[in-house]
Amino acid sequence: MPLILKKIKVKRTKPPSPLKSVPAMNAPSDRPTVVSADADQLLRLDNSTISKDNIVKQLSNGHALVLLKRTRVKGFCVSCIRSMQDPEYKKKLNKIITYCSGCPGGQWICEACFDSSHDIKN
Repeated sequence: MPLILKKIKVKRTKPPSPLKSVPAMNAPSDRPTVVSADADQLLRLDNSTISKDNIVKQLSNGHALVLLKRTRVKGFCVSCIRSMQDPEYKKKLNKIITYCSGCPGGQWICEACFDSSHDIKN
């Protein structure tokens, strides 16, 4: 009697993250507030933690304005580029080293645009 073997596909899943997930902003009543810096709630794109010294501003919804401390790495604020709509933005905008750790893609963002895009009122 011949032996019949079947191939079984096994799904591999990522283990759950020990950090809290970032809640989405659903309604204007969910307007985030500025809280004290807590590095335990934040992750970089490569799942490493962020130093408390690099956090410029942290919000209650999990988003944070973070300094990117790498040698010779600077960029332009994506929101400023979109609002300016000028092909020569590199001559007019200053380079920055801050990004939002909670936003998809972790794009470069300046402090003024961070406040306006996350509905923060000073």
